[in-house]
Amino acid sequence: MSAGPSRPNCIAKAPDGSVHKVDLGDVEHGSDVDVTRWRGASSGLLDQSDVDQIAAAIEPGSLAGSLVYENLWAVPLIAALDRSRARIVGYDRVFVEDLVAALDAPDPA
Repeated sequence: MSAGPSRPNCIAKAPDGSVHKVDLGDVEHGSDVDVTRWRGASSGLLDQSDVDQIAAAIEPGSLAGSLVYENLWAVPLIAALDRSRARIVGYDRVFVEDLVAALDAPDPA
């Protein structure tokens, strides 16, 4: 018997500090959020170490979600770098708050 399509999970940290996954469909949310849009959207890319890291970042009694996405625009760039035998020596993410702060900062004199 099939369990049906996979659904994204949230990570819950109980008041006693125990951690478990919660199906997104079981989470209370406003009526303006349609969680069925993510039905079956489970990449399987997060392992227990990812769950542990997320759990360590949230307070007991909290719930966290995770988002894994691919920047499709980067695929041709990575392919071109690979063809040219270039190496990527690092990567990072610019958070929205940092970008806004940099744009709002006065120009250096």
